[in-house]
Amino acid sequence: MAEGTFPSDPLPEHRQDEIGILSRAFQRMTEELRRFTQDLEQRVAERTAELAQANRLLERAVVIKQEAEKAAREYAERLRLVADHAPVFIAQGGQDYRYHYVNQQYADLFGLQAADVLGQPVKEVLGEQAYALAAPRMVEALNGQPVEFDLSLPQAS
Repeated sequence: MAEGTFPSDPLPEHRQDEIGILSRAFQRMTEELRRFTQDLEQRVAERTAELAQANRLLERAVVIKQEAEKAAREYAERLRLVADHAPVFIAQGGQDYRYHYVNQQYADLFGLQAADVLGQPVKEVLGEQAYALAAPRMVEALNGQPVEFDLSLPQAS
């Protein structure tokens, strides 16, 4: 029984003495143990199947996520390419009043590369005079209001 096998030889259950009593008790215990073992094996098989299905779903979710991330990167790259070659100046800042995105056209205004502008305080890049003109509109935009405005930059001396 220790190996998971059950004795097939009949026990002397017909006897009316202690051996018969022990044999009948042992037989009942063996049957109950067999039922428990079968039940446990069935539950393990069911749970294993559930876990295998969950694992397949997770693997598929990972693939879908990777495909979506790749598509998002490709889309962002195409958008960046369009924005960098559009005949407009595009800049995006955050609550920290630092640049989070600029297109190359915008960076060219200041003789910089777009990557050099990222993370810089708007005030440092624009200069005091232009920043004073732009700041109120930036506050409106950061408060969630749609804002479009043109700003004439002072000529560098």
